[in-house]
Amino acid sequence: MIKYLTQKQVSEILNVKISTLNHHRCTRNKNFDMPYVKVGRVILFPEEQFYAWLQGKTFNNLENFS
Repeated sequence: MIKYLTQKQVSEILNVKISTLNHHRCTRNKNFDMPYVKVGRVILFPEEQFYAWLQGKTFNNLENFS
C-alpha cells in the first residue's frame, strides 16, 4: 500500500509554508519536480517518491526553493 504525506507534513520537512508549496506547484517551477497526487482539492505526496526526490536535491537547490 502506498503511503502519502500531506501538504502540512511536506512543508514541515522542507521548512517552508504551504503557500510556498502551492506557488511552486502551480507555476510549474522546473526546480519543483516533486511528484504529487491531487484528489479533489487535496494534494498528497507519495512518501517513497518524496524522499527519493529529496535525496536528489542538494542543499543549494533547497535554499532556492523558498
